Order: sequence, then C-alpha cells, then structure tokens
Amino acid sequence: MTRRTIRFLSIAVIATAIVFGLLIHWPRRGSSSLSDEIVESRPDLDGSFWLIPNLEEAHVFVPDRPHSHQEVQALKRGGASQLTRIREFDIRTNALGLRGPELPAAKPDGEFRILALGDSVTMGWGVEEKHSYPPRLEEELGRRGHQVRVLNAGVPGSPPGAMNLFCERVAPGLEIDLVLWARRPPRPALPGPGSYQDAVRGCRQALGTDVLVILPPISSFDRNGRQVRHGELAALEASLGAEGIPIVELTDIFWEAQGNRGERMEIDAQTLAVVDQETGKTWLEVPASDEGMAQIYSLFEREPQVREALFFDDGHPDADGFKVFVQEIADQVEQFALIP
Repeated sequence: MTRRTIRFLSIAVIATAIVFGLLIHWPRRGSSSLSDEIVESRPDLDGSFWLIPNLEEAHVFVPDRPHSHQEVQALKRGGASQLTRIREFDIRTNALGLRGPELPAAKPDGEFRILALGDSVTMGWGVEEKHSYPPRLEEELGRRGHQVRVLNAGVPGSPPGAMNLFCERVAPGLEIDLVLWARRPPRPALPGPGSYQDAVRGCRQALGTDVLVILPPISSFDRNGRQVRHGELAALEASLGAEGIPIVELTDIFWEAQGNRGERMEIDAQTLAVVDQETGKTWLEVPASDEGMAQIYSLFEREPQVREALFFDDGHPDADGFKVFVQEIADQVEQFALIP
C-alpha cells in the first residue's frame, strides 16, 4: 500500500469521525453556534488531522447515550432529531497539539516518559481533561512511587497510519520510554502493508522503545463491535503478540467491573434486549436489526435513568470507566516496563 493511499485513508477516516461528533449542531450557551472545532489538517503528518495546537478552552457537545449516524446528521443539519441527552466538555492543547499542559523545555532527570497514543478514547472524548486516562495514569503511577509523565496524543478517529506518522516525525524529539497504543483495529481492518499491525511495528521501530497495545473496552450496546472483538484479539495475538508486543483487551474487565449496575444489551441470533443488571427487568426486546437499535435509542430518550455503567455512549468510557481503565493499565505498565 503506497503512502499516498495511506494518506487518503487517514483523511477519510478522520473526516468520518468529524461528521459523527465534532461538528454537532446544538444550541450552545444560549446561541445556535456549533461546537468549537478542535482538529485541523497537519502538513507534517501528510495532511492527517490532529488536535489544533494551543487551544485554551474549546467547548464540545456530544450525545450522552448510544446513537446512530443518522441522528447525529439530523442534529447537525438542525432538522428533526430525538437526541436530547447531551454532554459537554472542554479541551485545551499545548504547542504540539497534545491535550494537556505544555511540556518542560528539557526532560527532567529520572523521568519515565510514556506516550499515550490513540483515538478519541485516549483523548478523553466526553470527559474533562482530569478524568481522561493519561493524567489519571500519571497520577496513579506517581502514587505507586514512580516518576512518570504521560503525554496525551489521542485524536478523535485517528487512523493507525497517522499514529505511526506521529511516532516517526514528532515523537522522536520527546524522549519517549514507552508507547501505549490504545486503539482497536479499523473495521474492516486493512490487510498487508499499511495495516494496523504494520503501523504498530513502525511506531516501535521509529522510537526504539517498547509498545503496549491496548484494545479499549466495547460497550454492550456496540452490536457490531461485539461480533468482531474476539477475532480482532486473535489476529493481533497471532501477529503482534507472537513478536513480543503485549496486548491488553479491556472489554471483559469493564463488563465485570460493572458489577450488575446499570443497563446492558443482551444479544441472541434474532433479538436484542435491554436489561437492568441489578433488578433483572427487561426494558425492551426488539429484532436484532437497525430498526431494533433505533427503538433502543428511543428507549434511552424516554427513560433518562437508562444508562450503561462505565460508559456514556456505545463507544466511550465515562469518568468512572476511566478509573477502571487506569487501574488495569497501571498494573500492566508496572509488569511490562522497567520504570524507576
């Protein structure tokens, strides 16, 4: 696969991410303006989109429940939409386009520097900066006695090719000691040169450091993700795992941590059911189809108390979810990396 093709696919994936979330049309603080723009095309990354540098307080509105592409599009156009459950959050970035504060001019002696590289989950989509996983991981590892700095290089929808380019062209000057590559493979995954696996390998080679691959948790309301997650893990273990690159799958860990709290979507061959995990109540049972999912989205609108524990939509952890995320990753980092 040529670099030109990779660049085209990178732009296409990021553009899709923007359509889904970044430009949601929602009345903002009493006005009719859009959410603030937070990404731009970056020439040094072959035109891939990245967070805009030096944002002071960009304000973003996102759905606060599982939702469809069509719902977001209707809301963006200002047309009829049943999306009323909305959450908002702020983003600041430093001069490198990383979410968080400026870096010191020189890396302090004894500091172990971790690059948290990924998509919207790493960035902390839908939560304030202090609740996203990179600063929480830094705090947790510090509490355990380690002198660590974790850089948040998460970008909504960032494709593997763009992540690799960041490793090749920007990250070498940051003196990185460990990369946390937190992204699930694109669907469908691209085989051969330019694949997810090649991007991970390229990042490791460019920085000459270890990489820990993290597969972010899948919500029980992500019908497609649930169908492919075991195959994703098996493919990565057969390739990257066999090359000594550890892989952490967080889905089962999250589902266990829910502790029978909140709602969950149960799936069989023909039906989808929304079940209260604490009481066993079935809120809704519908055909396993797009039409059935639309009925589930309507349920979320009618019943504000319906919510999946540890997620706020069908793709992103909430603040409590990132606590679970950080505890597991901190354990993995201590086992995997030689940190002072």
